Amino acid sequence: MITEEQIKHGYPNSKPEVVKALAGSLEIFAEKYGINTPLRLAHFLAQTAHESGGFRLVEENLNYSADGLTKIFPSILKIKILMSMQDNQKRLQT
Repeated sequence: MITEEQIKHGYPNSKPEVVKALAGSLEIFAEKYGINTPLRLAHFLAQTAHESGGFRLVEENLNYSADGLTKIFPSILKIKILMSMQDNQKRLQT
């Protein structure tokens, strides 16, 4: 499908361990998740490269404020309201 060398060529600042994991995983999971044409592979690589800083980052920093999270993920607003309600209930019980 795609080799480590091809990924490194397209993303020269990538981490070798990330490239190795990606190349190996694609062989296993591409068909399962419908990455079965050159166009889909290109889209997948572009999106994952964007999300991982060119295949350098493998974890989210989660450095968001509560307000920032609710803007990005509106469904979290429901969680925020529920948590606030629970806090209020605890205060009323004491």
